[in-house]
Amino acid sequence: MIVLRAEREKELLKHKLKAKYYLRYVDDFVILHRYKSVLQEYALEIKVFLESLKLELHPTKSQIAPLAEGVGLLGFKVFYTHKLVRKRNLYKILNKFAEVLDEYEFGICDSTTVLDMIKGWNAYAMHGNTYNLRKRLSCKVEQELQRRTSSRQKIFNVQ
Repeated sequence: MIVLRAEREKELLKHKLKAKYYLRYVDDFVILHRYKSVLQEYALEIKVFLESLKLELHPTKSQIAPLAEGVGLLGFKVFYTHKLVRKRNLYKILNKFAEVLDEYEFGICDSTTVLDMIKGWNAYAMHGNTYNLRKRLSCKVEQELQRRTSSRQKIFNVQ
């Protein structure tokens, strides 16, 4: 069933619409074209196709926009020349780092948990143009980990 639907989407994008430049991942797809009018025609045909599957395009996530504004895809903002981590994803991970560092300081988790979290986030972020961001964030978290290690030792030595 899933394979059939994926094949039908591929057939629509490639053969019926004859879209030359498109990206597809699971249930997301992006079609690139020079002319807005062509993209508007594609949108109508896609809408009809999805209705035949009893599906619909998300009203706010489906839009026609210049590539210069970037396209949100798989947690990144994708531009013509580069990919950046979405700001909301960056804020989420900063909050999560603060949370796990607090847990570390109070003995709820160990340093391995914090370091594994950095490694996991870096594995995701490395798919974008994020070298400097990853280095800064890793350095900041490691410094905070060291600072909180001394604080943690004071807390546990007092008790």
